Amino acid sequence: MHYEVQANIIFYLVAAISVIILLAGLFGMVNIWRLGKAPTLNTDIKKSKWISSFITAAFLETQILEYSVLAWVSHMMIFWGFISLLMLTSAHFFLIWFVPEASSLFQYFKFGNGIIIMAVWGDFWGLTLLTGILIALYRRYIIKPEYQNTISEDVVAIWLLFVITVTGFMCEAVRLSVASNAHDAAYSFAVYWVVPYLSGLKLTQAYLTGMFWIHSVVSLAFLIYIPFSNFKHMFASPLDYAFVTSGSRYAKEVWSSRTRDKDRVKD
Repeated sequence: MHYEVQANIIFYLVAAISVIILLAGLFGMVNIWRLGKAPTLNTDIKKSKWISSFITAAFLETQILEYSVLAWVSHMMIFWGFISLLMLTSAHFFLIWFVPEASSLFQYFKFGNGIIIMAVWGDFWGLTLLTGILIALYRRYIIKPEYQNTISEDVVAIWLLFVITVTGFMCEAVRLSVASNAHDAAYSFAVYWVVPYLSGLKLTQAYLTGMFWIHSVVSLAFLIYIPFSNFKHMFASPLDYAFVTSGSRYAKEVWSSRTRDKDRVKD
């Protein structure tokens, strides 16, 4: 809704290609994972236990909590921050392309309180994501633990996420500077304090478009990179955890020690 002018057909074409590459990469990853894991999986998988383990591992990431509280906090912040901002971007896309402008839903999110909800949502989860990234960087470069978590061990992924988050906030700050009378300005609490400092620069739509494309290109590059990075373990790890802990062949303790041993080897 905020970037209709900047998000032209070229952007959506590139975005569609990026998503296709992401999905193809993840599909290939799962296939390879299944080929590699099939001989060693439990043979008496309990479906209800598998579903419970997968949901717990995917959305609460308890398998990481087994060996590091700080790594778990970082993972949770990055995962939910990333997913929540992706949901916000998808909502913007849906409203622009599929909701009639004359509808009450469009009017609510374009001119009503809905735009405030989106502003608060974006800033809250953006700060959550940034905090998780900073924790991951702190663990990697300051603490230097014996074993790394699946995010902080991938330098490219963590720095790409950092650039995405920072440029996202910069893009929002420029937008509010260009449109100083925006309905949601005062509710964009993460960047609103920067706007007075930008006002003297007399920024225009051209600056906003440039910042939008910088943010977008880095974001789409990250999507393409996911299947080929250690970030893919955020998808594979819940599957592994669910299969290993939902039968009688392996225990959760064995999974934890096995994961810790693999991480030590990587380090």
